[in-house]
Amino acid sequence: QELFQSGGIHSITDIHNPLDLTPVTGDELLADVIRLLLDDPGLDALVVGCTPLTAALQTLPGGEKHREDILSEKSIAMKFARLWRESKKPWIVIVDGGPIYDPMARLLRENGIPVFRIADRAMRLFQYYFQKHLLSK
Repeated sequence: QELFQSGGIHSITDIHNPLDLTPVTGDELLADVIRLLLDDPGLDALVVGCTPLTAALQTLPGGEKHREDILSEKSIAMKFARLWRESKKPWIVIVDGGPIYDPMARLLRENGIPVFRIADRAMRLFQYYFQKHLLSK
């Protein structure tokens, strides 16, 4: 609740599963929420659907026509990379937005994060992984 209030999204989204952070959530707030979820002992795994086509996130390589830069330490891709290194839980990211976001998907993969470009396929494969590797323990 505190993060939602500080980020100004408390009046437009509710906290429940699935959690919709809306396209106005910026890099910092999105990363903070993902960190909280990964730290939650009640969660075994996480699927992060990132809507890259929003001006609120830095999801494009640096360029003259916009202010985004996925290589910036403040970008969501770099924040996800840090979270991936810190987390022990399995999680995946879905970057569903067309070839313009291939550099972001590639950067996430280069940092070891499983990235899917289509949500349906991601959910099928993650469900399979979850059943085979997590529920069998």
